[in-house]
Amino acid sequence: MLAQFEDRDAGGFFFIRHDAPALIHRLKTGLDAATPSGNGTAALALLALSDKLDAPQAAKYRLAAERCVRVFAATVLNDPASFPRLLQTAELLQTAPAVAAAGDALIPAPAAAG
Repeated sequence: MLAQFEDRDAGGFFFIRHDAPALIHRLKTGLDAATPSGNGTAALALLALSDKLDAPQAAKYRLAAERCVRVFAATVLNDPASFPRLLQTAELLQTAPAVAAAGDALIPAPAAAG
């Protein structure tokens, strides 16, 4: 996705691949409508992926998510209700990831009968 669709200059993602035939305009929008925004969904997915990877790879995907949110920031501020996915991603970028632990090691051993 980064290699084929990312706007490497400004951030965000185009709907058309970099190697597509020449077009007058390559569409890139963050607006959620009847279907979720491709850019909002991509930013959210990249952020989720970054939370699951080790530092060097995680930073690459987190930065792409940040750039995607940043490129639409002015538009989002003017009409926040139209950009819920990008707002969700922006909120998650500002908070620490949630950590949960599960497993038998967390269950206390029963007290010995005595």
